[in-house]
Amino acid sequence: MVVIYMEDPLNQLSILLKVFSIGIVFLLSGGIGGLIWKSPTPLSLSSLTSVRIKEIEAEIKKYEEYLERLEQLKERREVSMEIYEKLKTEYEKKIEELINRWKK
Repeated sequence: MVVIYMEDPLNQLSILLKVFSIGIVFLLSGGIGGLIWKSPTPLSLSSLTSVRIKEIEAEIKKYEEYLERLEQLKERREVSMEIYEKLKTEYEKKIEELINRWKK
């Protein structure tokens, strides 16, 4: 809050209007952040699609690696058949879902 002690009410009003105007400009510009911060360049649709495809491909690869590791555990008999079947089904289902998302 600005407190101005002056004897001339018109001069006081003039100063208050100037301060108010500066405050409005400051707020409309977004404050200090608005003066400094620039919005990021929007990604094009093709780059968004490319990023999405890469994420899905990485996820598919991850689940394929899980399946490989699961097969290794089964060969060394470090996992029960019940767990093996359950995880294999789960991983294959997830891969199938990801492939369907990738195709869209």
